[in-house]
Amino acid sequence: MISNNKHILAPGPTGTGKTINIFNMLNSQMSEDFQTIPITFSAQTSARGTQEALDGKLEKRRKGVAGPPPGKKYIVFVDDLNMPKKEEYGAQPPLELIRQWMDHVGWYDLHTKEKTFIKKEDLVFISAMGPPGGGRATITQRLQRHFNIITYTNLGRDSIEMIFSKIVNKFLGSFQEEVSASVQKLVDSTQIVYQGVQTALRPTPNKSHYTFNLRDMSKIFQGVCAAHNKTVTTKVDLLRLWVHENQRVFGDRMISDSDKDTLLQLVLTQCEQNFSLSKDEIFENERIIFGDFFYGIDAENRPYQNITDLTKMVKKIEEYLDDYNSGSKHQMKLVMFLDACDHVARICRVLRQPQGNALLLGVGGSGRQSLSKLSTYMNSYKLYQIEVIKGYQMRDWKDNLKTVLMQAGVDGKPTAFLFVDTQIINEQMLEDINNVLNSGDVPALYKVEDMEAITLVGKNECTRRNITLNKMNMFQAYLNRVKSNIHLVLAMSPLSDVFRARLVKFPSLVNCCTIDWFTNWPSEALINVGKGSLLDADLNLGVDEDACIETFRVIHQSVEAKSEEFKDQLRRINYVTPTSFLELLAMYKKILSDKRNEVGKARRRLVRGLEVLDEAATEVD
Repeated sequence: MISNNKHILAPGPTGTGKTINIFNMLNSQMSEDFQTIPITFSAQTSARGTQEALDGKLEKRRKGVAGPPPGKKYIVFVDDLNMPKKEEYGAQPPLELIRQWMDHVGWYDLHTKEKTFIKKEDLVFISAMGPPGGGRATITQRLQRHFNIITYTNLGRDSIEMIFSKIVNKFLGSFQEEVSASVQKLVDSTQIVYQGVQTALRPTPNKSHYTFNLRDMSKIFQGVCAAHNKTVTTKVDLLRLWVHENQRVFGDRMISDSDKDTLLQLVLTQCEQNFSLSKDEIFENERIIFGDFFYGIDAENRPYQNITDLTKMVKKIEEYLDDYNSGSKHQMKLVMFLDACDHVARICRVLRQPQGNALLLGVGGSGRQSLSKLSTYMNSYKLYQIEVIKGYQMRDWKDNLKTVLMQAGVDGKPTAFLFVDTQIINEQMLEDINNVLNSGDVPALYKVEDMEAITLVGKNECTRRNITLNKMNMFQAYLNRVKSNIHLVLAMSPLSDVFRARLVKFPSLVNCCTIDWFTNWPSEALINVGKGSLLDADLNLGVDEDACIETFRVIHQSVEAKSEEFKDQLRRINYVTPTSFLELLAMYKKILSDKRNEVGKARRRLVRGLEVLDEAATEVD
């Protein structure tokens, strides 16, 4: 089809592997005459942005004609073709631009006053899309008639088993015989858990992110393949790692304890049926935590291992926090309780993975930003965060985004880009984030003066990998460095309808990120934070300190419970967040200090009055 300039459209459900299969097909048939331009559409994609993305890759051949370098052809791969939102009269501008090329082999130059028509030669379009619904629209017949359609259905169980069995067998084949012999059962159990989660935990308006596909199963095996042969030596060790990865990939998405219990029951059932292991044999502690941060930042070998001593883990993370504060201008005064350390281990797990990105969901004050900064330090990554001040515009955003991408691509520094939803001043910012998550490239981002450094890096990469030196290959080599070094950490609040709308408009926020849901602080967290706050203030409460902290905990959790009743009965929401608890402590300390000053002042006046009376009595005598 490619050789005959035929265009391909591959519709199918998300996670069927159509995108990967198309890339594999392109790579297998690719020669020096063909090169691929990947583009990903979202709800905010515009026709102008699409045109600029393509024009930036084309070269002028002669007057009125542009295209790839002479003798070459470009294959434009468009993912999520039907994602752009429709205009008032039903048109999707990016799709109309593609249809215009297919009908007239070109489009008008927007950068000239005359708006001259430029012919675009030697392009072939290959597109992938999901079924209409959930933010995806039906594409018009005027565009569809230009494509040869190849429909993708969900992969069968045998195909999934074959794919992942080969991957895991290849990695675990050198482990102990007890471990390598468990691979087949492990793959079968993962499929059953995956299907059970899809059936029992379906998406609803409050759980719109409960969309599970083969990407999630691959993340589980990616975590299993992070095992170290010195720490995973028995079947029990392997099962603990497998349970942990299921809880991270599926469980961290759950918004309620009942959903987490459903997942845990599915996992434990497979452990009992296929491996004859009970819950008590798998869970040494109240929770399973894996991490690679026990040997310090500068350690060369950091095995991914089960952390059995949770108290020691908390102390180790507190040491990291002290080291961070000693070398930072902006110190973080955090109280590290077990739940917070668990979240730190989860974020570290995501950052250590290739192209690992995190979506942290929770209300303000739950510790998303602070724990992300600490996790970035523990992984020896550079932290980058924009500062939205008065007058901050999209031009400033583009400059910041270019800076962090060039830091990752040109300088080659592993970088965590922390972005919070309160910093969103324009939805176009999420369109750029969506592009970075998918391809690492943002259309029309780089200027002419930036291309010298990018070309130099791309040239060195192409030379090292023995790839033909041309403009396209060098820029793609730069993008590969960006994707390997950049890790996006997105902190968002799930409380509003805006969040659910964004998940529909930008599916990469779920598909390309590992979700970690920051739920309400447990009792242990409230007590530890309360103790830390009161000790820092040195209030000298004496024996009443524990009782005072317990009172704060009861007040906070009782208000949480009453807020739930308020919501159920009156359909009105009263937000009770960790910030509310911190404000309660701050208010208590302020009032206590004011009252002590007031009473102290009255006491001093009384004492002084008594002293004057004594002096007067002495004078009278």
